[in-house]
Amino acid sequence: MVNIMKGFKVEIDQDLISYTSEDEDYGSWSKSSRNEFVKVEEVTEYPDVVTALDINKGDEVFVVWAEWSTGNSFGRAYNSQAEAVGIFKDETAADDFAKFLEATDDLDIFRMRSKTIPEILDQLGQNKKLTNFLERIELIVDAGSPDKIIEFTALDGQVFTFRYFAWVGYFDSLESVNVNFTKIENNP
Repeated sequence: MVNIMKGFKVEIDQDLISYTSEDEDYGSWSKSSRNEFVKVEEVTEYPDVVTALDINKGDEVFVVWAEWSTGNSFGRAYNSQAEAVGIFKDETAADDFAKFLEATDDLDIFRMRSKTIPEILDQLGQNKKLTNFLERIELIVDAGSPDKIIEFTALDGQVFTFRYFAWVGYFDSLESVNVNFTKIENNP
């Protein structure tokens, strides 16, 4: 049986709460935003998330999305980024996936490029937050490339592939991973 992948657009509204900056060039700055889940709908082009689950109009689902802060040497943008990362029919699977993502807040896959597989597995094993997920994490070396890829198998069998986590970086930090219950709005 061939699984047919379906794509979904996840709408997340962002409101700017505050912004301050110094008048001088390269002066310090700060901004803060608030993100709010709005809806999810099936689309045929440019999806935010894809799944092989049989999800249709009117189905109840759980959307997992992350929000993180970023910035530069002069300031910080709190909750400035939000991205949908998964859709589930099962609440337990959605909550478990959210906990896995929260555990990745300091897992820099990109910086693993120069490490060997045993070194990376040792690093993953030392991360106490990832301990519960290790048996469902597979580390893949991209042939012909120094890239390392992490595949995570969710409780419902979905496989999520990560080359990096957007919220892990010098100026980036994960603020929260959210799970929202909703119904699918429409089909194309």
